[in-house]
This record gives sequence, structure tokens and C-alpha cells, in this order.
Amino acid sequence: MGDRNVYLYWCRLRDLLKHHPNLDRCIISLCDQPFVDRHVFQQLIQLADSTDKGIVATGFSGIWGAPVLFDRKYFEHLMCLEGQQGAKK
Repeated sequence: MGDRNVYLYWCRLRDLLKHHPNLDRCIISLCDQPFVDRHVFQQLIQLADSTDKGIVATGFSGIWGAPVLFDRKYFEHLMCLEGQQGAKK
């Protein structure tokens, strides 16, 4: 993901919070994941609820990635990421 894409990605989170300031969580997903459906999102929410974890990611073969659920306490940190930094950092 290029610098501009990362910048736009986190700007979208900022815009989302502007329109929904009481948002407690968000799920960040990528558009190139055709097999991700609402059931995956529901499982992320259920896991976050049952474990009280602030970050819940999906994984396959030991590799963790998107979609990822983030609790509000991580929003400011996410919006400060720059360049090639991703949320894995």
C-alpha cells in the first residue's frame, strides 16, 4: 500500500468519526477479499465481546490481517500511522 493510500485509509476513519462521534468500534476490511461476508464481521464482534480484547483480527495459516476490529481506544493511534506503516505495527 503506497503512502497516499495509507493516508486516505486513515482519513476515512477520521471522516467516519466526524459523522459518528460516539462510535465504539470499527472494522477495517479490504476490498479485495471476496469471501469475507457479514458472518466474518459478526464473529469479530462476538469475539471482541466475549474476550474484551480491543483488537480482534482474522487469520489464516498463522498469518493475521484484515478484516480487523479496533476498539475506540486505538482510533487516535491508527490515525497517526504514516507511510508504509500498517496497523500490524
